Amino acid sequence: MRLKHDEIEYNEKYIELFKKVNKEVEELLEEQGVEKTLGYIHIFDSKKKEILKNKYGIDWKTTSEMNPDILLD
Repeated sequence: MRLKHDEIEYNEKYIELFKKVNKEVEELLEEQGVEKTLGYIHIFDSKKKEILKNKYGIDWKTTSEMNPDILLD
């Protein structure tokens, strides 16, 4: 089964913004000492969602939100 993703991530208008935000989130979590272990993706996605909404007004859906019947780590 293929995972669903929020289509806005692949919109040409937002591709560079998503790359920038992904990098920002990685750096922020690294500064906070968050290790890339089990469950990291949920912390990452939560912070990414927050930044996209608060800084850019974008309502992005995480992979978990797009695939509620699949348990993701």
